[in-house]
Amino acid sequence: GFTSDSRVDEITSKRAAQGSPYVTSSYDDGAVFIRGFVSQSVSGNSIELGLFTANGFSADYTDGGQTGTDNYNINGIDAIFNIEVLTNVDIRFGGHYTFIDGDDNLVIGSGSHDIKSTNIDGTGIVVGTNYNFGSIRTGISYYGGVGGNSDAYMTVLTAGFSF
Repeated sequence: GFTSDSRVDEITSKRAAQGSPYVTSSYDDGAVFIRGFVSQSVSGNSIELGLFTANGFSADYTDGGQTGTDNYNINGIDAIFNIEVLTNVDIRFGGHYTFIDGDDNLVIGSGSHDIKSTNIDGTGIVVGTNYNFGSIRTGISYYGGVGGNSDAYMTVLTAGFSF
């Protein structure tokens, strides 16, 4: 999955407000996305209830030549409706509840900075499409409002096996 990183922007802004206006940041916007779900089909359409995790996000912050790293994950649940629009092609829409779970403190050099407030949770939308090859399904989904933050999102590419 890929995500915009409003968490990184928020931490950089907080550090600037605390007297470090020259903090720079860089982040890895790719992560491993794992989702398990149960599905109930009705007339070619279905509803899914899922649990997911996106692991492996990290951001590096530099201030005065010293660097610190923040590691975090995104976890959540979703409910998604799949509507078959063509043979083997579904559109999907629904909602999610996610929480961003990361480090409580950012250590840069000898200073420790409280970033606990960037561990947020909330709801958002899910939209996307699937293509089914028998028991194999591929798709792309947009998770908007990750952690309840309208600026945070994930675009997730998936491939899975139905059994």
